[in-house]
Amino acid sequence: MNADREYALRIATEAKRLEKSISGKKSELKTWLSRVDLAENSGKKELAEAAKKRVSELETEIQKLEVEASLLSRDVEEAKTLWKSNAPERLLSTDAEALVRRLDALAGNIGSESEAFAELQRNADAEAALEELKRSMEENK
Repeated sequence: MNADREYALRIATEAKRLEKSISGKKSELKTWLSRVDLAENSGKKELAEAAKKRVSELETEIQKLEVEASLLSRDVEEAKTLWKSNAPERLLSTDAEALVRRLDALAGNIGSESEAFAELQRNADAEAALEELKRSMEENK
């Protein structure tokens, strides 16, 4: 696997990890908010304060993760834009296996092959975007 493909895979993996982490932290936040309410309604001020502290920590963590996800999302959008501007070249360099999978999907042979094709297409898209980014960086030197 070449370096561009590995980089694209790392970006996609990181985006999914962030998505899951944010979701988990938001779920944990809901739990702690209900604990704050429960402690306040029970008159247990020490427990309520401890729960509020954890709520504050979680809100900070979520905010940091969302900023990170936003930056990563921006990078992905820039890569998509570069990829789209490189569409004619991308069409000329179609992978034969990906083409067969695409034809199978069009013929109705949907299943694990179409999922494999989708992954190959995503990898090819990311690879093309990275190539365009490299070219633009070389031009800006």
